[in-house]
Amino acid sequence: MVGDIKLHLDNSNDILTSKFQLLNVHSLLQHVSTATHSQGHTLDVVITRTEQAVESISVDSPSFSDHSLIVAKLAVRLPHPDTGERKVRRSWRELDVDCFRHDLSLSDLFTDPPDNVDDLLSCYDCILRQLVDKHVPLQSVIIRQCPQSPWYDGECREMKRITRRLERVYRKTHAESHYKTWKAQLNNQRSFYQMKYRTTSTGRQ
Repeated sequence: MVGDIKLHLDNSNDILTSKFQLLNVHSLLQHVSTATHSQGHTLDVVITRTEQAVESISVDSPSFSDHSLIVAKLAVRLPHPDTGERKVRRSWRELDVDCFRHDLSLSDLFTDPPDNVDDLLSCYDCILRQLVDKHVPLQSVIIRQCPQSPWYDGECREMKRITRRLERVYRKTHAESHYKTWKAQLNNQRSFYQMKYRTTSTGRQ
């Protein structure tokens, strides 16, 4: 995503600018960090997903227009073979526990259990399998591995985990202090991601 968004991104005290920092929560990264307008503000953006590598970005001084010319070079993703693996799984998140419990209470395991231990174990195994197949049937799914950028490592994941935890705290309390803490962490995450990207890009060169 590119263009003029009519926000002064260099003004961190602006309420609309602070909301714009939510890009990081959605795994998006804004790559323009310098002034792009003749008045000295950052109004223009180049936004990509965090896994998209940006090889270079240049911001020229305004000349014919009051906005800068921004040229970005993205790493092209070549088509790759399908690395998905087909597996058979159950969607346990869709299990209705109350319905399962109700059907279980009406089964022979509760209403007419066998007296013999071996028969009881067999009954248990048979009924539980039937109920599981009924409530959470097996499904054939394809599991694909989504490639990540080389700079997105364990430290980046930990940084994102902290950001999301602080967001949950703010969403729960709506306290101004929690909002400021979350906002500061968002800014730290953005700067950290950009540092990681620049370090990795320099290493590749």
